[in-house]
Amino acid sequence: MTKLLFFLPVLLLLLTLTSTGIKNLKISDDSRPMILFERFGFTHTGHFTITVSSVSVISSVGFPYSSQLGFFLLSEESQIPVLIELQSNPSCCVLDSEYIHLLFTFRDLSPPPLPFFNQTYPITSPNEYSLFFANCAPESKVSMNVRTELYNRDGFGREKDYLSAGLTQLPSLGSQIIAGGGVSGSAELDGERLRSDDSVHLLTSETTMKVAQQVPVAGDFPI
Repeated sequence: MTKLLFFLPVLLLLLTLTSTGIKNLKISDDSRPMILFERFGFTHTGHFTITVSSVSVISSVGFPYSSQLGFFLLSEESQIPVLIELQSNPSCCVLDSEYIHLLFTFRDLSPPPLPFFNQTYPITSPNEYSLFFANCAPESKVSMNVRTELYNRDGFGREKDYLSAGLTQLPSLGSQIIAGGGVSGSAELDGERLRSDDSVHLLTSETTMKVAQQVPVAGDFPI
């Protein structure tokens, strides 16, 4: 039920929010079961790069399974099936859902003392996708730095277009959404701290919104 309460307002936000394709976010001691990073429309020339570093997980009930924490993409048409799935089986981890595009779990991180992940994914199925982080490990808090770069190539395959497919002009700032509220944890965007209790009341009081924009890196793996 907790996962469902987090996921429902996020789906409502997805109906109206889009973003530019470059982000940098620092997560600190965050216990939220799901975090929505951004939404982006990919064409057949789309690519997605993610870099995760300085990762640490603290649990009060023993060391969590690394496969219980990870990132995934969710297409627009899969939002309702995933919601129904979580509603019918509250104990289900969304990372195990057949409706998501699993990118990686913490099992894929490089070993300590410097856990790290960097990969570029060519988008083989053009669509509008939302990037999520899921934490299915009970009683755990996560800290990490996350850099993302989402873009489509131009007609010649040379230039990167950070404009989401279907938009006619680039917004002045990208949208960074963190789904949650009422739990411990904070995020840092462009040097400014955003705590989970500093909620912006948008659609629900459990949703926090912040804006950010930066520049990241790249690897190669098809979705």
